[in-house]
Amino acid sequence: MRSLLSAIHFFLPPSSSINSSAKENGEVTAASVLKDLVNQYPGITDQVQHFQGHFNKIIEDAKDLKRELVENNIDPTVVHDYLTREAANIVETLRKEFDKPLPDELVERARYRNQMISKALDCLEDAFVFICVQSGHLSEQDARRIFAPVKRAIQDGLSIVGDFVDKHPELTEVISAVCFLVPQSSILHLILFVFGFSPASPLKGILSSIVFGTYFIDADYAISRFFGRLDPKQTLGSPLPVPAARYWLTLKHSESTLIAATNPKFALNAIAICKSSPPATPAASPFSARAPVPVPEAALDVVSAKWSRSLSFKAIHIAKVKGEAIAASVLKDVANQHPDLADQVQNFQGHFSKIVEYAEGMKRELVKLNIDPTLVHDYISREAANIVENLKAEFNKPLPDELVERARYRNQMIAKALDHLEYAFVYICVQSGHLSEEDARRIFAPVKKAIQDGLFHRDFVDKHPELTEVIVISAVCFLIPESFILRPILFVFGFGPAGPLKGSLAAWFQSRFWGGAVAKSSWFAYFQRAAMKVVVKI
Repeated sequence: MRSLLSAIHFFLPPSSSINSSAKENGEVTAASVLKDLVNQYPGITDQVQHFQGHFNKIIEDAKDLKRELVENNIDPTVVHDYLTREAANIVETLRKEFDKPLPDELVERARYRNQMISKALDCLEDAFVFICVQSGHLSEQDARRIFAPVKRAIQDGLSIVGDFVDKHPELTEVISAVCFLVPQSSILHLILFVFGFSPASPLKGILSSIVFGTYFIDADYAISRFFGRLDPKQTLGSPLPVPAARYWLTLKHSESTLIAATNPKFALNAIAICKSSPPATPAASPFSARAPVPVPEAALDVVSAKWSRSLSFKAIHIAKVKGEAIAASVLKDVANQHPDLADQVQNFQGHFSKIVEYAEGMKRELVKLNIDPTLVHDYISREAANIVENLKAEFNKPLPDELVERARYRNQMIAKALDHLEYAFVYICVQSGHLSEEDARRIFAPVKKAIQDGLFHRDFVDKHPELTEVIVISAVCFLIPESFILRPILFVFGFGPAGPLKGSLAAWFQSRFWGGAVAKSSWFAYFQRAAMKVVVKI
């Protein structure tokens, strides 16, 4: 059991490093835990071996699934991100349909549980098929064929887990911990997420809270419905060794503990979730305005209508084909209608093309160094909310009216935010064990410089506030193709439709980065409202 505790306590900050540890050492650690279990409970040897065999099968099938995705030119990180979002919806569906606790009678309990498992796996299969078909590389039939072995293995494995913990409830926590430790986390963890196997726990009673694409599933709900309510007091008083029980409780509550704490290494003050605040009413622009450039309907379709929670990866797929062309078309119209701005528009376009180019290079380097971009994305997504809160605390005044002072103040915010993002990137890369701090900073440097240069061009919007809609929409179109890496980074600067429940950081972004230059009826304000409607429905 000490090996299990050592693995988790060594990698505890942050939670994504727990994932990394589980991926690197999980199979060995899980086998060690099960061996200890058999030694302490010789009467369950056959059941433990049966359990272990089924979860080894799940791992093998998940590896095959991931291989098939890569062979079909489907990025597993895109599948991961989409299934992560859908996990929250699936848990909500289960909550509504299966609103009663597990029956006491064992046969009825098994039947009820298996109904839930089947329903959840059907929903997960539909989500997997949807994103694979949207990629354009797989038919529905082939996607279902690829998912079938994993689905069958998980169904069998979870049925065995359920029967096992029904007969040995005192071992629920250690078995749950072992399930979490299975490798292939980029595919399996979000599938097992739905069944309560993860370090995530709800914050302040919210079933599914969003920190820009990072979802916290109610693990208490999932565990109680599938395997019965966990009782920490009962567990700690049972024959189960205390370290194992503490381990699972640590996993279950680590998310809220870590987010409420301060990262000592980089002094990034963290919060449990983005604070809610009513949307601010943008102030009237102090500058004179020309007639705005009309935004093409195609751009609105791609960015506003399609880049919603439910269609985010359909939008990414479309943007990979059309995004750059749409942005170029929009900016060409600007240059035609305002010839005096042609050089500035071309400069802006060049900078944002560079951001995408360097982001692609950074992602390639991560993959080459065996660092899962999924872990980097998830950690930076979490830190993005923390960084915004730090910025809100430090830069609590609106942008000055005087243009030179306004540019200086904004550039201070940009530099500070990018420093924090660099710290977060370096931290998670170093924790992977595959990169030194120096090399991580070297990899991030071109992206940091490109973003800094690109965002400094917001001075362009100060002088021409009537073009804000065009500039924002063009930037988003450019950035969507590499959004998996760029989204959590650029979220900090106000690009994208994200907003937490019952509030909107977009309002704060507008007042600090755009100076209230965006009219209430404008596209950006509409974009903010549309994003909030999507979030509230979750």
